[in-house]
Amino acid sequence: MGLLSRFTDLFKSSKGAEKSDEERAQVLENMAVNNPERAKSDVEEMVDLVEGDKINARRNAAIALGYISDEYPEEVLPFVDRIVQLLDENHRLARVNAARTLGNIAEEHPDEIEPYVDEVAGLLEDDHELGRANSARTLGNIAEEHPEKVAPYAEQAGELLGDTDKWVRANAVWLLGNIAFEYPDRAEPFFDRIVELLDDPDDDVHANAVWALGNVAAEYSDEVEPFIDRVAEMLDDDRKLGREGAVCALGNIAGDYPDEVWPFIDDVAELMNDSRDKVREDATLVLGSISEEFPGKVEPYTYGVVDLLDDNHDVVRENAMWILKNIAEESPGELEPFKDKLENLEQNDSNEAVKEKAGKVLKKIS
Repeated sequence: MGLLSRFTDLFKSSKGAEKSDEERAQVLENMAVNNPERAKSDVEEMVDLVEGDKINARRNAAIALGYISDEYPEEVLPFVDRIVQLLDENHRLARVNAARTLGNIAEEHPDEIEPYVDEVAGLLEDDHELGRANSARTLGNIAEEHPEKVAPYAEQAGELLGDTDKWVRANAVWLLGNIAFEYPDRAEPFFDRIVELLDDPDDDVHANAVWALGNVAAEYSDEVEPFIDRVAEMLDDDRKLGREGAVCALGNIAGDYPDEVWPFIDDVAELMNDSRDKVREDATLVLGSISEEFPGKVEPYTYGVVDLLDDNHDVVRENAMWILKNIAEESPGELEPFKDKLENLEQNDSNEAVKEKAGKVLKKIS
């Protein structure tokens, strides 16, 4: 065989192998879209392909990883350090799907993505809306556990509140709300923009804006109070962040403005049965603040409050005792039927604060 023939065969073989990578990546993408459970066994091959030298193979493999991570983030978790490298990818679909994958992992395992906050934040200014949206979502997931790591990017998140893409706005205001949970002062400079999102045509943006306002209200209740009617509208919202944000805001406002909050007491009382600890905690905070000034307004909910004395969340039980103490100040006879229960809690509750407050309630009704 001549040199030219050998060269030609080698070229054909190389070309075929390159094409094979692209074809294989396409097959894996199709499989991940249509049958992620089956495709998850090929995750390592997908990761190998995203590190290859063919841009189409990298793109399709990155998309496949995105779909796998939607359903099975734990399957992709071992390859985080390699997926992070894709955030610098020139091909936008590869880049945004890497951010999508990291966001899915961060939802379940924020500690694993926290070391890469700076790399993820680089996409907040991406030229593709999905890059910006996925970056904000990933940072928002990290912020739930590590707000101090994400707080430096509050200003960039605030700039995205006016983005033309609804998913960018929704994730940016959610990110800002999660930062505000620990650092309300970082979100307050964007207060007017957050309020504007209460009129956003997208329901998710609206709900997330209420969540952000609820957390800002922890230190700036006077700024949020004028919008109390708009916030309270979300108490029965279908989206959990809408309800959680609304009752959080009312809980933070009620301490300073109980007379403004008590007209919404019926809707707040409904949330005492919510499955989430934080919602029940905030609902009892609202009722406790109202009962400080208007115990008679809370008295009709006595039985519901007493039921919370069996709650598994300590703060909810403490708040319930606080409410009952205020009711007992004005109507001690209302609590007489629950004397045995209160005595049992005074002796046996696992939380010392609950025991102490139970004793104070008993003194009121003795």
